[in-house]
Amino acid sequence: MPTRGFGRDVIMVDRAVNDLDHPRDIFHDGQSNIIPAGLSEFPIAQALAGWVYRQSEQHHIHTTDGQYVCRFGFKEAPEDFLASMGPEAGDCSPVERDLQRGEGWNVNAVGRPAMKLYGPGDIVHTINGPVRLPKSLAGLSNQGSAGSRAASGER
Repeated sequence: MPTRGFGRDVIMVDRAVNDLDHPRDIFHDGQSNIIPAGLSEFPIAQALAGWVYRQSEQHHIHTTDGQYVCRFGFKEAPEDFLASMGPEAGDCSPVERDLQRGEGWNVNAVGRPAMKLYGPGDIVHTINGPVRLPKSLAGLSNQGSAGSRAASGER
């Protein structure tokens, strides 16, 4: 990944070992930085690494053991850089992402339920019990008109 003049590089480690099969995107300062699928370690500019760790909840994940952590750790980084971010920044130990929970910007990691489209005459199950949808919308022609008349001052 190019550093585009951000300063010295550090090695960023993707700790989520069970979630490396698709590209990851770090969107910062109007630019997208794509990390290729399968790559767990990559050079990144110090300034960008600091932003990823400190400023962005986008890259925090829930783990299978109940923690909520930054998915990235840093190695080969200067001591002052790691000290400014805290001891957890140097933690590159692998974690297993809980794929049953969606968070950050990676909603594709969690399966979506199938969408059911209802039509006239179908039975819809609501919290108040089953309701049959009308076969025709002819009887609903005035639906919502009271609000529009009130807004226009008409009675």
